Amino acid sequence: KRDAPPPLKKFVEWSIDYFPAKKYALIVWGDGKGYGWKVNPDKALGPGNDNQRVATAAQDSKHDALEMKELRSALADVKSKINAGSQYKANTGVERRLDILGFDLGHMALIDIARQVQESVEVMVASEERMQADGW
Repeated sequence: KRDAPPPLKKFVEWSIDYFPAKKYALIVWGDGKGYGWKVNPDKALGPGNDNQRVATAAQDSKHDALEMKELRSALADVKSKINAGSQYKANTGVERRLDILGFDLGHMALIDIARQVQESVEVMVASEERMQADGW
């Protein structure tokens, strides 16, 4: 969908390059709708659900949701970057997965989602219920 690297990947690469650490956590915030809206798009509400809500596809592109396959791919890249470490500081690579992945969005504690992230994440924190609009 995008020609440029996904924003999530760019953010994580920047973070690890400039702030290398022994442990890493990533919090994903938004409106998850339990990923089920990909199967039932007519149930989705609001922007960011990959259903065209405005007149043109170009206008709609800014509302592009992160699909599970995109998240799985991005997290694989995160794991690789953690293993490689900072490009600016030697010996910062750590052979490990992302320590914590938090979903600050509702209905994401599904086995389908856990299966998508299990290769790249040690601990997944998610809610099986709706979340407050202001998050955690």
